[in-house]
Amino acid sequence: MSSFKLFDFLGHLQSRGAFSYVGELQTLIKTSIVRSIILTILVLKS
Repeated sequence: MSSFKLFDFLGHLQSRGAFSYVGELQTLIKTSIVRSIILTILVLKS
């Protein structure tokens, strides 16, 4: 039952343009990784 809902959700994403959504998600992940790296460097310097 839950897997059917997952497939339904994936189909919904595809109909709305999943590729742009994945691109936004990737940029969000990249910026958060860069942010955490910068924070770590700042903490190590001080």
